[in-house]
Amino acid sequence: MKLKIFGVLFLLILGVACTQISGDNELLDEQLLEKIMQVNENINSMKFDMTSEIAIQGSDQNMDMSLKATGMIDRAAKKISIIGEAEIKNQDLKMPLETYADGEWIYTKSMDQWIKIKMEEDLFENQDQAKYFADFLKDGEVNFKEVTKDEKEYYFAEIIPDEKVLTSFIKKNNQLPQGNISEIIDSFKNFKLVYYIDKDNYMIDFVDTSYDMSFQNITMSSMQTLNMYDINQPANIVIPDEAKQNAVDFEEFQKNMMALQQAEIVVEGNENIQLTN
Repeated sequence: MKLKIFGVLFLLILGVACTQISGDNELLDEQLLEKIMQVNENINSMKFDMTSEIAIQGSDQNMDMSLKATGMIDRAAKKISIIGEAEIKNQDLKMPLETYADGEWIYTKSMDQWIKIKMEEDLFENQDQAKYFADFLKDGEVNFKEVTKDEKEYYFAEIIPDEKVLTSFIKKNNQLPQGNISEIIDSFKNFKLVYYIDKDNYMIDFVDTSYDMSFQNITMSSMQTLNMYDINQPANIVIPDEAKQNAVDFEEFQKNMMALQQAEIVVEGNENIQLTN
């Protein structure tokens, strides 16, 4: 179960011309869409705050988890940093989160062990919110209207993406082995995105994501909020030397975890035999 939970956590550490529009159809005209696209394209750096609420149900254990993290992206330097904390509420357990990327490797720290995974896709080329907005809007089911959030006026775009567009998005933004990605894609249900677009400057400030999934005998419901700011401002990202020097390959880490898990099962089995004797 621990290995499966780590797989789900790694997926998280590592996560919009429109049709079927409801709400005020006249708001989202070609001129407004063009302004939104122009402002949000070619973003080279940004900072963000991320919060997640996750409910996980497994065959032998249930978890209510929350994640809070801050991060930076520097597309020009090909660097990403994410630092925060995960809390398993029903077990009173807190775990630090620390993840970096440098264009070649993703480094993440789990259970006091640095792990690295080779980047198969250029993750930095995929950090283009304007492209996502256009892609998700195309052929998606959209509700577009004006709202007030935190005393600011926003355009609100609630989107249920087209299945093919969503599949492409997941493939481009995950660095897990291809077989795992195929399983993950098949497991997603009820995927929904909400964009909050500043009415004054047309910048995408917030993105809310919610979905359900069933993966390797685990069912999960997730709600995530991403707040983006300091757009195109200097981002000082330093990848720790210990991550580069001490990280083990993700596949090797998986093998070690499976061996440890099997050893625990053997020990528990021997203890049960001794008790019965």
